[in-house]
Amino acid sequence: VNLDVFPGPPILQCRVSNKYAFIELRSREETNNALSLNGIPFMGTPLKVGRPSKYRGPHVEASTWQTLTGAGAISGLDPATKVYRELYVGNTNNLMTETSMGKFLGMSLQKVGLATSMEGNPVVAARSNGNFFFIELRSVEDANAMLNLNGIPYMGQNLKISRPSKYPGPTTPSVCWPDIVARLMTQGEGAILAGDNTNPYGADSRDASPTNTPIATNVLRLNNMLTANDLADEQGLADIEEETKQECTSFGKVKNVHIVRPSTTDQRASKVSTGVGYVFIEFEEVDSARKAMLSLSTRTFDGKKVEVTFWDEKKFRDGIYGD
Repeated sequence: VNLDVFPGPPILQCRVSNKYAFIELRSREETNNALSLNGIPFMGTPLKVGRPSKYRGPHVEASTWQTLTGAGAISGLDPATKVYRELYVGNTNNLMTETSMGKFLGMSLQKVGLATSMEGNPVVAARSNGNFFFIELRSVEDANAMLNLNGIPYMGQNLKISRPSKYPGPTTPSVCWPDIVARLMTQGEGAILAGDNTNPYGADSRDASPTNTPIATNVLRLNNMLTANDLADEQGLADIEEETKQECTSFGKVKNVHIVRPSTTDQRASKVSTGVGYVFIEFEEVDSARKAMLSLSTRTFDGKKVEVTFWDEKKFRDGIYGD
């Protein structure tokens, strides 16, 4: 797209760490120009290209890949990613319309806090094929999140939400609607299901949450995000902290991300007592932590399901990371 300034490769090095990368370019001008590659599709997903959180320079106006190339000029979406943004919806009935299906699923994804932070309905199109529907989401991330609504009740049916048979991408780990409802109950958020028919357990179940419900705080503790090799790589840990902070800003303002390192504790002590390997995220607001907990608890990291719990704020401030 003619954003390079000099002949030859503009990227000097690329450091890949888990699910993100840092690139170094040969000039400041080309670094600024590279910001306009934001949204470029690569291996089935649009890449997010931006400054690292530690960047302290001036703001630079940038375009996007879609604007540069004209891809998806009408809808603002990249046709190359459509196969990754489309889902199958089965177990429907003839009372459901394309408009009502798109509105219901989009609002449900937003209501439980799994939609991306972009404004508007995450479902951009719904197409009926008689006994089933195909829905198109605005982003790959929204499509991945929508898989967690599999089993959601609508008009007397428990909808089946899955990938179409032609889907060429990797398997996306997900839970199902009863799991989402259970987590909302655990967080004391069952009331958000009131007033619609998305609660498969009936209206009375909103009052049936356990009496030992954990108290929500503005601090989350994450487990199963790091391997032994990760803990031995200090630069890698710093990168993970930075990327985690950037990703979690979609839920609200993040005050701090901290990984408990072996060097800060007695290495002979157990993880249970020291907290080595846990990732802590401190938000400004409790509501942000609630949204993050619901979303992050559906994720996997290096093939393992991420465990997310609220953590006592005072313990975190006092450096108490283990049980």
